Order: sequence, then structure tokens, then C-alpha cells
Amino acid sequence: RGLEFHTSSLVLATSLQDRHGEFVSWSNLSVALVDSGLYSEGAECASRALMLVSPEEEKADDKRARVLNNTALALLLRGDIEQAEMCASKAIALSSEPTSHQEAVLRLVRELNMVMVLVANKKFAIARIHSQYMGGLAARFQSPRNNGIARLCEGLTEVYVGDAHRGLSLVEETAAAFKGVMIPLYVDALSVL
Repeated sequence: RGLEFHTSSLVLATSLQDRHGEFVSWSNLSVALVDSGLYSEGAECASRALMLVSPEEEKADDKRARVLNNTALALLLRGDIEQAEMCASKAIALSSEPTSHQEAVLRLVRELNMVMVLVANKKFAIARIHSQYMGGLAARFQSPRNNGIARLCEGLTEVYVGDAHRGLSLVEETAAAFKGVMIPLYVDALSVL
């Protein structure tokens, strides 16, 4: 049903000539397609969203970062790991240092994808640096979700550059804590396992 709703939203935004609405619709459709396992289609929708962002637009960098993050995840899951790293790196570079809880959540999600891409590319030491940054960010902007995302990445990097048993325990604890409570984070934890 999500695909149906996002497609309807896109049709409406296009008929109203609402570029921002089209951007949001293409971006959301990208996420829904990736979540459905349609990675190439998700990456294509993210590309369409990216084309709608003009340089003079307010929050243009954040919009680009959002779409590049979606693209990175689609490419990672499709197996295009080097391209995924390039998109994830650009998404991080376009992201400013968070000054609010909402900005911190967005940055943590981008960092999560970056860590997963770096681990897939066997760049464990760099992944650990991103994971440590996430821990500090989650400490500054406390919430169960932020802490869970940071712990998930800490566990993932710990498996490769630390105590593998402790790392798996962190990921398993994160999955157990968010089962039925915060489904997207639970699914992320399961995918890491």
C-alpha cells in the first residue's frame, strides 16, 4: 500500500506543478521501493528526486543528502558497494553538524548507512571512526532511537575490529529492545545480524 500512496502523491504533486511535493514523493517512493527489495527502481526514483533540487533552493544540501543516502542504501543492497560508498560519502559531506534532535536523527541514519557501506567495503577502521562519532552524537541528543542506532553501529564495527562476541551481543540486544517498538530499527538490527 505504501507504493500506491506514494505514487498517488506523486501524481497529485505533478498535476499541481509542486516541485517540492514531487521531490518528497520521489524520495519517499525511493525508500518504499528499496524496502520492498526493488533496489534498482529505488535508485532510479532517488535520481529523479535529485534532479528536482535546484542549487539556490532552501536546504538544498540537506535534500541532496537525503536522496544520496537513499541511493547509497539501494546500491549497497544491490551489490554496487563502491558506488554506494561514493553516494554515502557525498551524503555525509553535504550534512551539517546537527544542532537539533531532528537533525541528529537524520545524521545518525546517514551515518548508519555509511558504516554498513564501509563494512561491506572492508574499511573497518574508518567504519569504527564513524561509529564513534555516532556514539558522541547520540550522547548529545539522547533518545531511545538515537542510542539504538549508535549501539547498532558500535556492535557492527566491534564484530570486525574488536571483540566479535561483544559486538554480536550489542546488535542482538538492540534487536530485542526494538522488536515491536521501533520496527525500522529492529529491521536494521536484523539485517546486520
